[in-house]
Amino acid sequence: MSSTKYNPKSHFFVDHAVLGEPEEADAFGPVTMMLDSSLTPPALVSTNPEIYYRTTSFVRADTANPAKVFAICDGRILLQPVEGKPAKVNLVLKPEVSYSPLKIKYFIYRELDKADLIDGDNALVPIDGSNANQPAFLKRLWEAFESYNASIPGTMLPIVFNADRIGYDALELPESMTIDGAFNRYESGAYQLPRCDAGMQLGRFSERIGLDIILDDGDYQQEYLSELFLFDLAYARKSEHVFDISTISAPTPTKTARYRELVLRFLDAAAFWGSHIKCGSIALHDAGAIGSTERIYSDILRRYRTKDTVCIHILAERGRSYNYYDMPGSKRGLSFELSLKIPTDYCETSGWPILLKKYDAQQEENTIHGIMQSEVDPSIANETERFTALDIIAPGLGGQRFPQKYAPGIKRGVVGPLYIDAWAWEGKVCASFVFINACLTQVFPVPGYFNELWPADAKPAFAIPVDGADYTSWCAYGRSRIVNLGDALSTGAVIQNKVVFDTGKNAASSPAAKKRRLFVAALKDNTTHDTELDNLNVECFTSCFDNGLRYEDYTRHLYGDGFSVYRGTFADGAEVVNSLCLFHEKNLWKRKSFFQLGMTEDEHGAVMGALPAGADNVFFHLEELPFYNPPGSGATGPPGSENVRKFKLGLSCENDSGSIDILFPATDIAIYSLDGCYFFSKGYAAYQTFYSEFAKARVEFRPVPDASYPPIPKYNGEFGFDWLRTGDNTAGTNDPPYANIILNGGYERPKTGDGNT
Repeated sequence: MSSTKYNPKSHFFVDHAVLGEPEEADAFGPVTMMLDSSLTPPALVSTNPEIYYRTTSFVRADTANPAKVFAICDGRILLQPVEGKPAKVNLVLKPEVSYSPLKIKYFIYRELDKADLIDGDNALVPIDGSNANQPAFLKRLWEAFESYNASIPGTMLPIVFNADRIGYDALELPESMTIDGAFNRYESGAYQLPRCDAGMQLGRFSERIGLDIILDDGDYQQEYLSELFLFDLAYARKSEHVFDISTISAPTPTKTARYRELVLRFLDAAAFWGSHIKCGSIALHDAGAIGSTERIYSDILRRYRTKDTVCIHILAERGRSYNYYDMPGSKRGLSFELSLKIPTDYCETSGWPILLKKYDAQQEENTIHGIMQSEVDPSIANETERFTALDIIAPGLGGQRFPQKYAPGIKRGVVGPLYIDAWAWEGKVCASFVFINACLTQVFPVPGYFNELWPADAKPAFAIPVDGADYTSWCAYGRSRIVNLGDALSTGAVIQNKVVFDTGKNAASSPAAKKRRLFVAALKDNTTHDTELDNLNVECFTSCFDNGLRYEDYTRHLYGDGFSVYRGTFADGAEVVNSLCLFHEKNLWKRKSFFQLGMTEDEHGAVMGALPAGADNVFFHLEELPFYNPPGSGATGPPGSENVRKFKLGLSCENDSGSIDILFPATDIAIYSLDGCYFFSKGYAAYQTFYSEFAKARVEFRPVPDASYPPIPKYNGEFGFDWLRTGDNTAGTNDPPYANIILNGGYERPKTGDGNT
């Protein structure tokens, strides 16, 4: 599997001993039954599963008494009111533990009993030592509150603890605020979000409780393009969340397809709990930890409507779902079955791009055989030049290690089989998941590796202070993608993205400061599993803002220890352009961990201005331009430099019909690169202040030309280093005087009698 083995450790989020049977309206996935509150009394009605998709998974209590609720893991908590249900609260848990290689951003508990935590005046319920059901979380809040007030000299201990101090405030936190914004608010004293420990009792629920699991897609929002959905507090305050296609404004087939893609950002709770079988553990209230198929199925999964559903998520070209770019009448097939079969399935259920599969099984241990269709241009004849690759995250992969690169034959046209462990109980495979990032299409001529590396439209989902300080911020962008880096690294790689916003650190410099953006694609994992390339992998990407950064802080935050940015100069005709390169003090190859594109804020605005209405899924596109014109080549224009590449900056985007357009701004924006890793505009490099300078010296590997082949010299194989010494050697060494070396442009050591130098 991915280089990090999946080994989840969690606490089940409710008291498993008091759960009852699930109902049809409790299931994750396409909605076939929904509660209609307009009826008297409210009743379940049939719905069209192609229109509705529920992302909330529910369990039910089998008792009239409230059941206890617990923290799944260590984390921070945001309590929110529930729309239309004043007696309930929702709870957002932001994990402080890793489920790597799976990335979980939030657990959202829906419909806890408010009275256990907050009273009718929106103050925290006082501690009652005689109440055995009072949550430990509430007691921790009061202890911290009283300890804080006791630390302030002359302060009387308050008897009222208003809930707005922990973020429960619909006025201070409007529903338009993102959940990221609420967790990362910077105003001092506004509120503090409390921590919890795994297994801590958080409250209780009555009748049923829902759980949304949000996958970590980064800490960003789109800036130029409209978004069909936001993880805002309006979403966090719902009693359940259901995607509804009928709510799309001015729907088109393309907009509807984009809306359906949003379900890929969620994970079914039953699949999450089932993924712990045989590779992790789940702690239960008053019952210890469990990990076997029998215990996880009997104590947890059978209480879910999707107890026997495997969720298969596949992201392919440009980060879209497996069948997103299929042409009408020509859908790409796949097969995920308990035996090898011809790929006739599609990666969808009722039109939604997650394949929900159920399997009958006669034994506990089973294997799912996965096959996917690839599309390789037959013009690419050489097997070694063919490229498809994929990365798999799943609980069991039978010792296989991913990501993995394939070179399929022209006729075969499939990738696989993949072997995925599946555990069954009571004749059904237990709920679990399979996440696949795939690169399955290759066209000829092969596009440059530097295209579709950097998503172009992003801003932080959290607010940045506006107080005149020199703030630099950066946000993680998008889910991991797998790309072909053959031209740069001779491998495929899973990449993750970051965008760095420098708002004017060099305000005191001359010329005046300019805001800048740096788009970063970093290697998360690669298809060549040797030690050298593994050393390039970047394990963690963060989002943050800071001010007053020093040079060493900048490089450490962005790249890690040991990195430096060097700046030099080169000529583009009559213009002098600053150059930028990233170096590592101990490993020259580690600069290839990061592929970067830097531009000024003005340049970013100009290129984004080329976008038409209805565009989406936008990446930067670089069109290479002629730059190096060696003497005697017959090319016109300035000679340029053989060490520099020049490009024209553009965009690659989906238009409103879903096809791909390549666009350029009205005025060309030039991008340069010395090493094929760090790409930059002239303006970005000129205003970059976090850099070191190259030494004012060089060593050249100088071939000796044969002058009989003008105008382009022929080289006879004599090579040597040009070097300069600082003065004359002692007499009798046959070395020419120092001045002659300078005048003649070099030094050639005399040959010995046997012809050696």
